[in-house]
Amino acid sequence: MNKLLLIALFCTSCVITKTLSYSDHTVYQGTGGACETRDGIDIWWNGTPPRKYTIIGLLIQGTLSAAGDAALIREAKAMGGNGILRGTRDTYPAGSHTSSFGTVTGYGNFATVSGSSVTMPIIRGEYQYYVIKYL
Repeated sequence: MNKLLLIALFCTSCVITKTLSYSDHTVYQGTGGACETRDGIDIWWNGTPPRKYTIIGLLIQGTLSAAGDAALIREAKAMGGNGILRGTRDTYPAGSHTSSFGTVTGYGNFATVSGSSVTMPIIRGEYQYYVIKYL
């Protein structure tokens, strides 16, 4: 098997998508926007479909990736959806990472110490997507 295909298959299985049902049966009338169709599912990156639709589910992921997009499409199909609307992104701090560099230089009984460090926050996020069904 092709190594690239094997890696892609492995990465797709690593994506965690939380799937939730949606009990609001409100009928929405969209106005149009930016849409991409992949594997029979319309992905609305901006705006809403220019037709009537209902929301049938909510998908939550912690990452943006091609493997994540494939998981969204798979879940939307399993729910019987026609499309996906991009929802919100919630972020939260998950800690920090510090890297440092230092040198010690000795001259007989004397030593000079110099260095620096940088601390960067680690931010995690959850991306929400609505699974929609066209009417």
